[in-house]
Amino acid sequence: MRRAFRKGAAATGVQTVVYVVSGQPDKVAPPTCLEALIDDLCHADAERLVLEQDDSLAAADRRIVAEQLRFQDNKDLRYTHMRRNEEPLLWVGDAVAWCFQKGGPWRADVEPLIGEVRRL
Repeated sequence: MRRAFRKGAAATGVQTVVYVVSGQPDKVAPPTCLEALIDDLCHADAERLVLEQDDSLAAADRRIVAEQLRFQDNKDLRYTHMRRNEEPLLWVGDAVAWCFQKGGPWRADVEPLIGEVRRL
């Protein structure tokens, strides 16, 4: 079932960017990745960002996004938090992140879904 999901996702042509932070505490990596994501989205003139709803991180996410949008002077990018069951594309990101972290054949399995790996 999981492999079928990954193959089906790859067949759609969807591409992800994997943000990697090495050698930093767990508390540093998520905000660093989110800042880089916002920067990339602003440069790509993206219109919408959906973040996975995690009640323990939502306030920090909103703060980081607002700060980055002010820094980028971007008034066009809209963002929201949604639960996994509300936005199925969140499943793709979760699957890619998990498999990339796991490495080996798992990483190879999601390679078609990875458009870029950014080491921060």
